[in-house]
This record gives sequence, structure tokens and C-alpha cells, in this order.
Amino acid sequence: MQAPNKPKLIDDNIPLLTDHVINSDTENYDRSTMSQQQFSGIATSASVGEDSMSMIHNSLHHRHIDTDDSRPPIPGKYLEDNEAERKGYSEGIQENLMPASTAKQQEMQQCPTDHHSTFGYQMHDAEADQGVPGQKQDPRSIELQEYNHRLPTEASQSDDRNFKPGLGISEPIRGWRMWKPRFPTERVNLTDAQSIIDQKNQEIKNLTESLHRKDCQFRQADQDRKQLAWELQSTTNNHHAEIAGIRQALHARDAVINEKDNNNRHLGSQLTRVRAAYRRNLEKEQERLSKQIQSGGWLPEDETKVVSQIQALNSLMKSWAKSFSIQIKLSPGQFMDPDGAGLLKELEKVIVMEDGRFPAALCLQTLRIPGLLLNALLAHSIYVDILGDPFFIFTRDEYKRDTKGGASLREVYEDMAKVNSREAQLWRANTLRSLFPSKLSQEADEQKLRDKTNQRISDGAGRYTKRFVKSYAVLLLKEGVCNEDNPGFKRLRGIFQQAAELSYSLWTRKNKIIIYTALNSYRNGFMAGAMEQHPLAQKDEEGEEVLKGAPVKVVVHPCVQASGNDDGEGYENMRTWTKAVVWAVPPMQDPNANASQNVQILVDLDADELHGSEPKH
Repeated sequence: MQAPNKPKLIDDNIPLLTDHVINSDTENYDRSTMSQQQFSGIATSASVGEDSMSMIHNSLHHRHIDTDDSRPPIPGKYLEDNEAERKGYSEGIQENLMPASTAKQQEMQQCPTDHHSTFGYQMHDAEADQGVPGQKQDPRSIELQEYNHRLPTEASQSDDRNFKPGLGISEPIRGWRMWKPRFPTERVNLTDAQSIIDQKNQEIKNLTESLHRKDCQFRQADQDRKQLAWELQSTTNNHHAEIAGIRQALHARDAVINEKDNNNRHLGSQLTRVRAAYRRNLEKEQERLSKQIQSGGWLPEDETKVVSQIQALNSLMKSWAKSFSIQIKLSPGQFMDPDGAGLLKELEKVIVMEDGRFPAALCLQTLRIPGLLLNALLAHSIYVDILGDPFFIFTRDEYKRDTKGGASLREVYEDMAKVNSREAQLWRANTLRSLFPSKLSQEADEQKLRDKTNQRISDGAGRYTKRFVKSYAVLLLKEGVCNEDNPGFKRLRGIFQQAAELSYSLWTRKNKIIIYTALNSYRNGFMAGAMEQHPLAQKDEEGEEVLKGAPVKVVVHPCVQASGNDDGEGYENMRTWTKAVVWAVPPMQDPNANASQNVQILVDLDADELHGSEPKH
């Protein structure tokens, strides 16, 4: 059996028969102009009970609704009409609907089993639905019953004053269609609703977790902000401390700069004064030298240059002795023959003997001992015969001093020095200067005198060279050195020539010069201010404190001291030009230190004699 066709509906609750048509001009009405209150007024005016609504519905089934706006307007039908027209029109409609509503109610009471209600819904007798077990009641009938009970109440509660007469028969239906969407009734499946709820719960959960994460991020950001703020404060404090330290350093630097500036200004003023004094002294010295040049005076050399010349001469003697000496180890038995005894007698000038014998400290030491002894004998000969004698050029005999020339001058000089040392130095210097005129002099006689003096200097150097090679010192020389054609002899002749020129230059100075060649001058032992240890005798553990007062066994080079200046002043201040080079043996190294006869090798004399006594030959 085929189900009857479902009637078409105007909306969800009002059916519309297919053989009836409602003019479409009702759809053109502006729904926004009708409020819920206006629709309630229309419903109240149109339904004076359920019968009146049925009559309206029946009229829709049996005739068309005339909504043609082209016809002449009916007074009170439209909203544009005045209040009186709308009120009259509304009262006319109510009078027409009242009899029809009463008749419909009577008809419905007579036919309660009609399956079609006034609005077209399928109706069932409530009594029958409830009496037949297992029979389901149509949901639409339930909704219709609820709607039929609610509609009169809502319509009665509407304000009649809001009803607008003149809307026509289609206006209540159109108002209903407008009012229903304002109160929508959603029909939702429970399964779909549960899934929607679960979905919403999941969204809420996700939002909660997201909120928690955001909160954690916010807390972490706040912690980071606090940490950064603390680090910034710490960095700021450190910067402030550094700035304070830099400021203190700057203040200290400024103070140092100010102090340096003050010192510089003070030094600048001192430098200005020194330069002025130096300029005055220079002008004075230039004036003096100019006068000496003009008068043919003597020009002395600088003192430092003289000292360097003495040291250079010592180096030449040391090098020559090392190159041309024999290399053997000496022993006391080698001095037993006549030649050995003669050499031992010659060595007594530079060695402190032990009971007339060669010192045991020098025996079997090294192969270089002969060179040391040869150097000592050569230095003694040069310092005594040439550097120690101001008038050595007047000596004619190569074996002994001239008693007619040089001896007489030496006696005069020594006698004057005993009475007035300063006058003796001036006399000696002026005498030698007068015998050696300046090179600038143009006088022929002065040139002849200068040449004669140079010849005497050279002759004196030659005589003392021959005298040295004829002494017992030749026993320490290599064979053939004594020949005049031998290179060793020529070098020895040059050393004596250089020593002779240096000697004459020294004694032309007005300084008081003392050369300590005698062994008695060293009897008080080693003195650091005037002596130095020879390299062969130097020990690693020895120092000046260890050698202080140690007995001197050998004097290799004598000590040279001087006082005064070229102006003939300051003779009370003695200064050392060159130190003596000696071989000193500390008591712990002396093999005969415990022998009583060898303890008093040197006579104890006053130490001042080393610094102030005249040379003794």
C-alpha cells in the first residue's frame, strides 16, 4: 500500500495544499519591519480561539488570497493608514470571524476523529492513542497539540494595540513565517550531540593545555626576564666598578704625569744651568788651548786615553809572552844548574821566594806557567826601566843608568819631590815639554829639538830591548826569538818602542804618577781596590772576599796610580789608573801554610804605603 503523499508545507508547522496558491507578493514584504510584538498582535486579532484559526486555514484551502497591490487600496488595510481607519477595519474583521469560529467549534466537537486538523496536520484522538497498547502517537500530533495549547495563550498575551489592521488575510501567515526563525527549534541527534560535546571537551582540553603551555612560557619568560635583569644589574655594577677603577687610574696617572712634568721642568732648569757652565768651561778651555797653540805650548792627552793606552800595552805584553814562551811544567830541580840559578835570581824581581826556592804553589801547575813568568819579567823591565823613569832617554848604557845625564836629572827631581811634590811635578813636566816642542811650531830649532827627542826615545827603546833579550829571561823563550830577524824579536822591539813613547807622554803630564813595581808594595796581601787575580789562578768559588789579605806570590803587571791634574792641582786625591795583576794564594790552598818559617813571607807594613809611597827599584 502506497503511503499518501506528504503535503507540502509553508514552513515546518503549516501545510500547504498543492491545489491552492498564495500570491508571491507576500514574500516581498520586508521582514525586518515586523517585530515579534507586531506578530503577536496579529495573532491575537486573527485567532479568537482555535476555531478562528481553523476558519482562516479553511479559507486558504477554498480560495486564493488576494494580495494584488494594483487594486485600489482598502482603508485600514495598510500600515500607512491612520489610526482610525486601521481600528475600523480591525473591528469589521472580528465581527466577520466570530460566527464562523463558533460554527467550527461545534463541527469539531461532532467529528473528533477527523484525521486532518484545521491546519492540515494528522490528528489522533488522545483517548484512542492512549487506549490502544503498542500504538505510537504521531510526533507531529504531539507537537500540534502543544502548539494548539500554546498559541491562544501567546496570542492572548499580545497587546491588541500593536495589531495593524489592513494587512489582509495573508499577513498572519507571513508573520508566523517571520516569527518562527526568531525562536528556532533545532532537532539534533543524541549521538551527534555527544560527539559535538566530546569535540568541544577536546577543544576545551586542548585550549587548557595550550593555556598551561602559554602560562609555563610566560613563567619561563618572566624568569628569563628576572635573570636578564639580574645580569644587567650585575654588569652595570661591574661597569661602574671598572669605571671607578679607571678613574682612579686616570687620577693616579695624572698625578704621575704632573710629577714627571715637575721633574722635567726641574731637570730642564738644571740642564740649562749645566749647559751654561759647560759653555763657559768650553770657552775657557778653548781660550787656553788657543794661547798654548799660539805660544807653541804643550797639548796633553785626555786621561781616559792614557789609561786605555796602558791597558793596551799590557795586552801586547801578555800576547807576546803567550806566543813565544816555552811550554813545560816547572819544578824546583830545574833551577839547580847555573842557568837555572840565574833565572831564579831574575825571577826574584816578580816572585816571592820561599826560603830562596821556587814557590811550590807554582810547581807542576800547568804548561802555561812559563808564559806567565815571562810576561811578569817583561812587564817588570818595561815598567821599571821605561815607564817608571821620567828621564830614561838620557841613559846611554844598556846595562846601567847613565851617571852623567839621566842620573843627575833624577836626583834633582827626587830632591824637589821630598820638599814640594807639586813643584817637582811641574818642573819635571815643563822640562820634558820643553824638550819636545809642539808640531805646530814653525821654528827650525824647535823642529830639530823635537826630532832629536824622538831619536832619543827610539834609541832608549832599542837599548832596553837588547838588554831584555840578554837577560836570563831568554831561558823561558822559544829558540831563535833573540835573533833580530826573528818575528818574535821584531814584535818585542815594537812593544818597547810603544812603551817608550807612552812613557814620555805620561811624564810630560803634570800628574803625580806612582808605579808599584817593588814586591814590598804587595806584602800586605791581596787588596781588591788595587789588585785583580790572574786568570790562571782564578777559581770558580773564589771571590774578592775569599782573596782578601791572601799572600801575593807573583806580580804579573804592577799597579799604576796618579793624582793631580794638568792645572797642577788636586794632588791629595789618589786614583788608580790600572790595577795590578797578581797570583794570590789563599791560606787554605798554600801547601806551606802551616810552616812557621813561611807564614811571615811578607813583612807587615802600613797599607797606606801602597797608595802613597814613591816607587822603589
